Amino acid sequence: MSDADRVSTAEGLVVAELPDIPIWEGVTTIGTVVDDADVCVDRTYGEDGGPDGAGGSAGYVVVTFPGETMGEPKDGTCDDLLNAGAAPAVRAGFPEFYSTCTDDRGDGSNGVDIEEVSLSNDGSLVFASVTLSEPIEPADVNDLSFLTLARSADRESSYQFGTKFLDGAEIANFVFDMNASDQESVTNGAVFADGQVSVRYPVALLEPLGSDFTWVSTVTQDGKDVDSCGDENSPNVAEPEN
Repeated sequence: MSDADRVSTAEGLVVAELPDIPIWEGVTTIGTVVDDADVCVDRTYGEDGGPDGAGGSAGYVVVTFPGETMGEPKDGTCDDLLNAGAAPAVRAGFPEFYSTCTDDRGDGSNGVDIEEVSLSNDGSLVFASVTLSEPIEPADVNDLSFLTLARSADRESSYQFGTKFLDGAEIANFVFDMNASDQESVTNGAVFADGQVSVRYPVALLEPLGSDFTWVSTVTQDGKDVDSCGDENSPNVAEPEN
């Protein structure tokens, strides 16, 4: 999302949160980019708006991306915030990242051997890509699943997400919240060709993982693990790009 898009989205979110009462009639907003995550939105009452009907400043709100998390309204203006150099008191959200894992070749079984796995977040989608050392096709194997187990740095959030192929066709693509025992089906679909599987998931489903979450990817066949990239004792870490 470009800075202009973030500003426009933040301004719309702030207005949408205002109650439909006379003091907010005619309110205007102006967004200012603070950094790669935060946009500060100044609110100004309409000419006859505000508690005393005299218009004027209505304070500011900080919106954090990519999760579009809104902080509490503050008195003053965005200039006050920027000039003070204060960090906005809002959650950092789910940062953009690119994380890879390279696996030893030849340690898989049944002709399924992981060469590399990558996870990334572009701000709107989380991408998972598994490259196998041999260019097999879905029809070459039966009942094959590509799974990733991810845990937040504080270990309070855990998710398993992945896709399953049966008889060469994708039959499941999901995100499972292990804490809530709740599964969300994803309809984006996986691409499996030339020994590579690529899947994408909405950021909103995995955002609670936060920054520096750990992850391990596994391929299973007929419900049994045949190869993994990373392990519980030495998981991969998804660090922010910047």
